[in-house]
Amino acid sequence: MKKGLLICFLLFNGLVVFAQKPGITKDSLSISKELSIHKYMKVDDICITFSKVKQDSRCPKEVNCVRAGEANLEVIVQESSKKAKTVMLTIDASGVVTERNNLIAETSDNKIYGFSLTPYPVANRPIATENYILEIVIKPKPRD
Repeated sequence: MKKGLLICFLLFNGLVVFAQKPGITKDSLSISKELSIHKYMKVDDICITFSKVKQDSRCPKEVNCVRAGEANLEVIVQESSKKAKTVMLTIDASGVVTERNNLIAETSDNKIYGFSLTPYPVANRPIATENYILEIVIKPKPRD
C-alpha cells in the first residue's frame, strides 16, 4: 500500500512539473529599456504607452505576507495603421515572466514584454503614481 501511494505521489509530482512552462528570461540578445508612466516608446512600427497601474498588491519589503502579490498594469499598443488596443499586464512579485501575463506585442522579428515594475513597495511608504517605471524587454524571435 505504501509503495503504491509513493508511486502515485511521484507520478503526480512529475506531471505537475512537466506541465509547467518555464518563465521568459533575458539573454544576451535581449534589449532592456525603461518606460515611465504616461510616456511612450517606439519599437519597430509599434508605439507602446505605459498608461496606468491599476493595482499594486506586491508584498512590501520588511513585511511578512502569505503571498508575494502582483501589480496589474495597463499598456496601450498602437500598431502603424491599426486601432490602438489596451493590453493588461501582470507583474508578479516573484519575478516570474510568462507569455500570458507579460507579452505586450509581437512583431515579425521580436517579442516585447513588460518585465518588472519599480519602485518596489516599502511598508508605510506610498508610491506616487508618477514614480512608476516599467522595464520593457525586447527579445528577438529565434531564426528558423
